Formats: sequence, structure tokens, C-alpha cells
Amino acid sequence: MLKNYTVIVKNVKVKKTETLINYLNNNKHKNHTKKNTEIFELGNQKEFLDIEEKKLFKNEENYILNGKGGRRLKVINKSFTFNLPSSYKNITSVEQCKKIDEILKKQIIKIYSDFGVEISKDELYSVLHYQDNPHIHLILPYLNKKGETIRQIKPKGFTSRLKVLFNQVVDKVLETDIKEYKNQYNSEDLRRKTDLNNIKDWYKNLIKIDGVETTYYKNQIKSINRMLEDIENVNDEDITKIRKNTDKVKNLRKQHKRTTPNI
Repeated sequence: MLKNYTVIVKNVKVKKTETLINYLNNNKHKNHTKKNTEIFELGNQKEFLDIEEKKLFKNEENYILNGKGGRRLKVINKSFTFNLPSSYKNITSVEQCKKIDEILKKQIIKIYSDFGVEISKDELYSVLHYQDNPHIHLILPYLNKKGETIRQIKPKGFTSRLKVLFNQVVDKVLETDIKEYKNQYNSEDLRRKTDLNNIKDWYKNLIKIDGVETTYYKNQIKSINRMLEDIENVNDEDITKIRKNTDKVKNLRKQHKRTTPNI
């Protein structure tokens, strides 16, 4: 039995928010065209970025006033992707997705208030990608208006709280039941999942053999983990790209006569 609908969280580094927003709204990007993604902006982009710039200024000001003590800010926002199962596409309209987004934002503002942090709706920014598996990208602030970090959103408990909230909101709007939904991979999904896990184990084995965790191997493992998190949307073309990378690694290692196990 699936515990939660899929929610993916990532850190947004300083000065990278606008790049992320541009990507999320780019209907010509290959990741969106190949899935016939309909894109709906559900936030005030200009207001959101203006507020962020003011927070960054305050944070830098605090850093200087403190005699440049402590660590410089690296993360400015948290990016959450709230995914609906592919099987829900037929029972989910764009308007229902917008309703889910609206309720999520209201509840998140209340959660921040519980932390003693007051945020406005303009400090939350979201984009709906309406496709085979509809999903909402929601960016949450990591700084308050004084430029101070909101440490309460850092622990895993915060992410778990949002996962439960997403379950509740989806079931309320769509009249579904997470308890009855089973994440049933079809045979193709299972095959792809097995392939990805085998390749990941292969890279881990290389690291063990070499006694060094190279950046390339580490990044390949990260890419595979991202695909495993969203296995329903992985296709054979994605697997082929990963395998091409392994072939390059194998050939390079053999040229340098380094131990190279088979996959």
C-alpha cells in the first residue's frame, strides 16, 4: 500500500530561482514538448522575484553587520513537486489542479504561521504541468522578510508534513482515497526500475573498487535516483541514454586497464 502520493523536494540555490522559473514556464523545452505538457503559471512571477531580491539584500546586509561571521547563504528556496499518479489524469481537470494548488498554498501559509513566520501568497510561486501525470511545482521561501533563514522547513519532518497535506488535499478535491490507491507498476515499469537499480549498483561497485567517489559516478547515481523517484514517466529512451554513459565508462576504464565488472 502506498503511503503518500509522490512529492519530490529540491533546494534552490541563490541566484538560481529565475532560471528554474524560466524552465518551468518554457513550453518549448524538450521535457515539455515530448509529453505534450500544458503549462499554467499559478503565481505572480515578478512580485515573487522582487520579494526574493529584497530578502537577499537584507541577508547580505545582516552578513556584513555580523562582521561576515557564519556561513554565507547558499539556499534561497525549497522547490516541491507534487505529483498525481498517471491513472488520475482521467479524473483530474485543470481547474481541479488549480484548486489543489490554492488549498495547498493556504495551508502552507498556516504552517509557516505555526513557526512564527508570516508569509504572503506572493512569497509562494507555482506552475502546473498538466500532462499524463499532472503535477504542481511549488517554490517555498527559505528566508523571512528580515533576510533570516527559516530553519523549521529544513528538517525531514517538514517535508513529511507537506506529503500528508498533499494526500489530504488531493483526496478532498478529487474525492479519492490514498488508502485505496496502490502504486501498481506495470511490467515495463518494473523492468525499467530493475535496469536502473542494476546500473546504480554497478556505479557503486566501481566506487568501491577504486576507493574514490568520483564526481561523475556520484552524479550518475543522483540522476538514476531522480528517475527512480518518477519511474512512471521514465521511458526506454531515458534508459538508453544512461546505458550509453555506462558504455563510455567501461571503454575508458578498459583503455586504462582498470578493473571493470559487468553490469
